[in-house]
Amino acid sequence: MMKQPLLSRSFPFRGILAAACLALLLAGCCRTPSLENAVLIDARSLEEYEKDGHLDGAILIPHDQLSAVIETRVPDKDTLIYVHCSKGRRSEMAQKTLKEKGYTRVKNLGGLESAAKRLDREIVK
Repeated sequence: MMKQPLLSRSFPFRGILAAACLALLLAGCCRTPSLENAVLIDARSLEEYEKDGHLDGAILIPHDQLSAVIETRVPDKDTLIYVHCSKGRRSEMAQKTLKEKGYTRVKNLGGLESAAKRLDREIVK
């Protein structure tokens, strides 16, 4: 006698089980990133930060100054760090710099607008 798979057509709760699994999967991957115990670094220039606004809670550290000041600003290299700039290129460079300095949890959020959307944060002007 052949065994039927658990989720065969005859299994009465097949649809409910599949929906529950999908809901659990989506809950884990579609959450807004948390800033609790994290640092948000704006890698743009001071002029851009003031002119275009910034994300609430962001620390301005221009990408060309990051290497010199990061260890005093964020001493724990296991801190979750989010970086962004205006379009994404400088935040990519900042992410690389942070990883070279030994930071283990660095996420590049790209540009200001995409970072605001991903973090569900307002741009403060």
